[in-house]
Amino acid sequence: MIRKDVKKTLVGMLSLLICSLSFGQSFEGELTYKVEFDIKSQKIGSYEITKEQVIEKMKNDGEFYDTIKILIKNGNYIKKLNTRSEQKAIYKSDLNKIYSFQKDFDHVTITNANKFNSMNIDFKERKIQKIDSTKIINGISCKLIKLSWGKLAEEYYFYNTKTVKLNPQLFKKHNFEYLNEIIELSNSYPLEIIKTLNNSIKIKMTLIDISKELIDDKLFKLPEFEKAEKDYAEMMLEMGFEVMKIKN
Repeated sequence: MIRKDVKKTLVGMLSLLICSLSFGQSFEGELTYKVEFDIKSQKIGSYEITKEQVIEKMKNDGEFYDTIKILIKNGNYIKKLNTRSEQKAIYKSDLNKIYSFQKDFDHVTITNANKFNSMNIDFKERKIQKIDSTKIINGISCKLIKLSWGKLAEEYYFYNTKTVKLNPQLFKKHNFEYLNEIIELSNSYPLEIIKTLNNSIKIKMTLIDISKELIDDKLFKLPEFEKAEKDYAEMMLEMGFEVMKIKN
């Protein structure tokens, strides 16, 4: 009986060790990205909308940002944009949900990461593939993954399998924005991301700093929530989002 118990204990310890080694291969720390917008001028009738006008509108609305910081730990992450409203998103892998917060706003928007996007549309023309191309980013040689939706939009993910290495199993439920597929193909977090829409808008996010550090679990702790006002909750639900009110 004792020998069987010892055997079970040893098997259990070995399983824990294997899991620890597997998760230990996943990056923990903070990533900082520089963000650049490229917006082509467009004419609507006789009126022309320029890049400068769009950027100025974003600044006036407090929505402009040129830096994104991402904290990653064990399949969870926090994204922080340097907008005036200090927008922040927390992904909880155990709940598979993304919680979006803003400064001085007592509501939180909740996105189910099981969805492909806020409208939960899996575009039939979607195509994701590795491309035989390389690019040097901050002295690091990167390979390319391309995600496209026909003529609608294209996204480019430049990665290096040895830099910001991630365990795909930790993100396997994260369908939102196809992050699980990107990580499955690259085994890492991208060093540069380029998103284009109708060849008119391009957003480029380039990694400028990597800080390997232990991230405090307390940063992922969510506040207490209560039901939001009915009209507001129903309106947001029609747009594909759940919304809750943050308790005082």
